Amino acid sequence: MSGPVNTHTEAEALVFKEAVSPLVKRCRCGRNWNVVMERGQSGHHGCIRCSCDAELVSWSGTVMFNAVPTDSD
Repeated sequence: MSGPVNTHTEAEALVFKEAVSPLVKRCRCGRNWNVVMERGQSGHHGCIRCSCDAELVSWSGTVMFNAVPTDSD
């Protein structure tokens, strides 16, 4: 009899690990963003971009993200 099977990819495991604690993403332009993981519909994909148009985070699947700047401009 075998043990439990881990069906998560490394990327998914990283997402779940980071979702447990607050995630602050620093853009290449220097702006900081508070990123929060949310549950979405299956097959939903998208990305969040900084105000400078750089991609902060992208997803494909049932996990999606929301981001707000940590500082005000």
